[in-house]
Amino acid sequence: MLKNTNILCIAAADWSGMWARAQQLMTLLAQEGNTILYIDPPITLLSPLKNPELWSNWSRWWEGVRQVDENIYVYTPPVFLPFGNKYAGINNINQKMLAMGLKRVMAKLGFDEEFILWTYLHTSADLIDRIKPGFVVYDCADEHAAFTGFINRETVEELEGRLLKRAETVFATATELYNRKKPFADDIHLVPNGADVEHFKQALAEDFPVAEELRGLPKPIIGFYGGISDWIDLESVEAVARKHPQWSVVMVGPVDTDVSHLKKYSNLHFLGKKDYGRLPTYLKGFDVCLVPFKINDLTVNVNPVKLYEYLAAGKPVVSSPLPEVVQFSEVVRIGAAPEEFVAGVEAALADTGAEAIARRVAVAEENSWMARCTAMVEAIENRRRELKQHGIR
Repeated sequence: MLKNTNILCIAAADWSGMWARAQQLMTLLAQEGNTILYIDPPITLLSPLKNPELWSNWSRWWEGVRQVDENIYVYTPPVFLPFGNKYAGINNINQKMLAMGLKRVMAKLGFDEEFILWTYLHTSADLIDRIKPGFVVYDCADEHAAFTGFINRETVEELEGRLLKRAETVFATATELYNRKKPFADDIHLVPNGADVEHFKQALAEDFPVAEELRGLPKPIIGFYGGISDWIDLESVEAVARKHPQWSVVMVGPVDTDVSHLKKYSNLHFLGKKDYGRLPTYLKGFDVCLVPFKINDLTVNVNPVKLYEYLAAGKPVVSSPLPEVVQFSEVVRIGAAPEEFVAGVEAALADTGAEAIARRVAVAEENSWMARCTAMVEAIENRRRELKQHGIR
C-alpha cells in the first residue's frame, strides 16, 4: 500500500456529494498515512442555471482548502468558463486558472515534487505540464465523450487521448472501457468498482432502523438510489409502478431529468438526495433493488457501484442488461425490456432465502473497495519500479 505520499485527486464528484469510487479510494489511501488533496469538480458560469443547488458551490471557493478528515483536504476550484468540453482553447484557460490555485494549496500542504496526480477527468490533459506531478494516474470511470450536453465529441476525445498517452498508469472500470482505451495507453488495468461492504451489511441486522420516509409506505418497496439522469430507464420504472399500484416504488437521489410525466403515479416516490451514511437505512426497507439503465454508448461502459452495495445488503437485484452486470446473472435478475423488467421484479420478491442472501453478500465481499485499492496500488508500484529500472523516473 502507498504510504506517506502526497496525492492530488482531480475528482468527477463533490466530496460531499454522492459517494462513489474517488471518495472511497482516497479515504482508504488516507488511512495509510498519505496526504490527499481532493479537488471538487469545477462549476462553470452556466452550471447553476441547470442545477440551482450548485449556487452553494460558488461560496466554497472563498473558503480555500478545508480539512474534512484525517489526512484529507478538499479544495473547490474557481468558477470556470463554460464550454470547456466544446472548445479546447477554453479548457486550456480553465486549467491554467486551476493550476494557479492548486500550486498555492499544494505549497501550503507541503506537497513535494514526487506527488501523484490521480485524475478522473479528461480535461486534466492541459493541467499536467502546469503542475508537474511525479506520477500520473488516470482512473477512467466513464466514456466522457458519450455524455450529453454542451460537449464536442472530437474535443473530448482529443483531450482524453493526450491524457491516456501521458499517464504512467491507467485504470478502467469496465471491460468495454478498457478495450476502448487500451490502444492509447502504455500501462492499463481493468479494475471494476466495488462496495464498502461493512457499511452496507448493516442493513442485514434485524435491529437496524429503516429510513423514516419508508416506514409508512405499503410493502413491498421496490427501490433505487443514485443520480436520476437521462441515462436512467424511467420507462421500466414506470412499468413497475403502473402494473402494481399496490406496491411502493421509491427513487432516492438527485433528479436532473424530466420526471413530470411520472407524478400521476401515487405509488411512485422521488425522495431526493440522501447522505451516504444514511443509505443503508433505505436499503433496509427495500424488498427489491433496481439498476434501471438505458443501454447506450455511455452505459455500456458503466460499472455501477450500487450493484455491489445492494448485494452487500443481501438484497435481490433486478437490472437492465448492462455488460458489467450481466456477468453477475447468478445473483442478479436481468430485464431487457419494460415487461421483462417487471417480470424480474415479480420473481425477485421470492428471492428471500438465507442461502440466496448469503450468496449475494459473498459476491459483494469479493468486490470490496479494499480489494480494488490494493490491486491499484500494486499496479502503481510495479509501474514505478519498471520506469525506474529504465531510468525514466
